[in-house]
Amino acid sequence: MIRAPEVVAAAQALSGADAISVDVEANEDSVVLLLKAARIVTPCENACAFHSRLVRNIMHTLAVKTLELNRKIEILSHRSTQDRLMSYLRAVAKQKGTAEFDVPFDRQQLADYLCVERSALSAEISRLSKLGLITSRKNHFTIRRAV
Repeated sequence: MIRAPEVVAAAQALSGADAISVDVEANEDSVVLLLKAARIVTPCENACAFHSRLVRNIMHTLAVKTLELNRKIEILSHRSTQDRLMSYLRAVAKQKGTAEFDVPFDRQQLADYLCVERSALSAEISRLSKLGLITSRKNHFTIRRAV
């Protein structure tokens, strides 16, 4: 799920790829801005501040996306649902700086993010709660102790 404001397919466009390998469908009214990648990576004759800021913002966005993808790869490298879930929850806790936090997903979205079945995710959350390792209510989690 992509939330506004979000950049889609910037890496593909800037790489010079002939075709972009994503489909995007809006669930609500959206504004789409299409930019020519060649115009972005080629500096203006005047080296204007606006162009420099645009390039910095795109580089920042690509860096953030790269870090997010690396984090997701690390999470998905775990084999079990428990390990994926706990790796994700620990990463969110570290990012938020607290053991109690909200995740930006409902149960189905979290299952999709972790590449597991929703029923398996729910069962694992229930099991970890019974063991006293976590508490949860909807998208609110607290890590009680490490697994």
